[in-house]
Amino acid sequence: MGTWALTQAESARLDSFHRTQLKHLLGIKWPQRISNKALYQRCQCEPLSIKITEARWRLFGHVLRMPRNVPAQMAIDSYFQPPINVPCWRGRPRTTLPMVLNTDLQNSGYHLQLCNRVDLEHLRQLAPNRTEWSQLTRRIVEAAQAKLT
Repeated sequence: MGTWALTQAESARLDSFHRTQLKHLLGIKWPQRISNKALYQRCQCEPLSIKITEARWRLFGHVLRMPRNVPAQMAIDSYFQPPINVPCWRGRPRTTLPMVLNTDLQNSGYHLQLCNRVDLEHLRQLAPNRTEWSQLTRRIVEAAQAKLT
């Protein structure tokens, strides 16, 4: 779940399906209505997109704390290498995990981005401090929750 790079539309569809399943479990059928907020309170849960965002950042912090020769670290490094004679994509850019992480950072109002190697190195320096990393994760999750309401 932490490696999912979902677009906003995919995330919204996933949350919608989740709410449909919760209503089915509670026995709420068509003429009956319940707000999303009341549904989540009644079920004592939160939208799946919030759980995915939190899992994504927890996993990213775990990966950044790993040694540099681990394949996950090497994949992150290769993403931020300048392309060498690679033809450009036609059409909409593909949604990648670093793009989603960068969007999460921007939506949280945090002063960092994840656009280049310098940004990645700054996050690598932040990740070993678990207190600061959990505060960053909490801030990103709170921003995602605020965006949904």
